[in-house]
Amino acid sequence: MDSVDFLENFSKITTEKSADLIYLDSWDVDWSNPLASAEHGRKELIAIRPLLRTGTIIVVDDTPASMKWIPSSSQNVATEFKKEFGVLPGKGAFFKQAIQGVNFTVIHHDYNLVICVN
Repeated sequence: MDSVDFLENFSKITTEKSADLIYLDSWDVDWSNPLASAEHGRKELIAIRPLLRTGTIIVVDDTPASMKWIPSSSQNVATEFKKEFGVLPGKGAFFKQAIQGVNFTVIHHDYNLVICVN
């Protein structure tokens, strides 16, 4: 099952409307064409919104904070992505838009992005 479909269904059927930890690591980034992975990651984050509560930790893999993590052969693509969208490419590139209105703190961001819902 696609992860977005699973997360949407799970958030509807679970009686426990909260999660302590959510680790998103699907759809590996194609650094030469990263938009699909970023869009999929945005959809996953929207799907988990019903599960979020104060203290929920969300980890999104493949969300680099700097160019050092992006292969040299794709750094020009990453630069263009950042010009267009204001962020580096990655699975969590659009996390701020996806969880807009949710109060959170970034607790770690290097290659993975780790946030905590306040």
